[in-house]
Amino acid sequence: MTTPCPTLPTIEAWLTFIEDRERRLHDADSFEVAVEHQMEFQAVYSICAQAIRYAGAYVVLHRVGRSREAVAVARQALEQALTAQWAHFDEIGPDQLIEGYYDSRERAFRAVTEPSRHWRRRW
Repeated sequence: MTTPCPTLPTIEAWLTFIEDRERRLHDADSFEVAVEHQMEFQAVYSICAQAIRYAGAYVVLHRVGRSREAVAVARQALEQALTAQWAHFDEIGPDQLIEGYYDSRERAFRAVTEPSRHWRRRW
């Protein structure tokens, strides 16, 4: 016996869903976050917000007939969403994410403040 396939949402339903989520993101003034979840929220919220913004960009491109170009931002939205999901569901995910932020910031700072060996002239 086979199970009937559930009806999948139409592309228009998905686009409307994404637009609604992006609208909610922009309309939110503030959030109340329980003390025990504040570190995770601070680490993961910006990634979630970026995923929603990328998805919103996909909708805009799709609606103006640029579906092919929209694929690149759809991939970015998916990458951001998967990163947020990993950080949320992995017990040490938020800590690793924060450590990665600090490491990236430190490497960028060093790159612009320390003289590079490649640029020094040997006399």
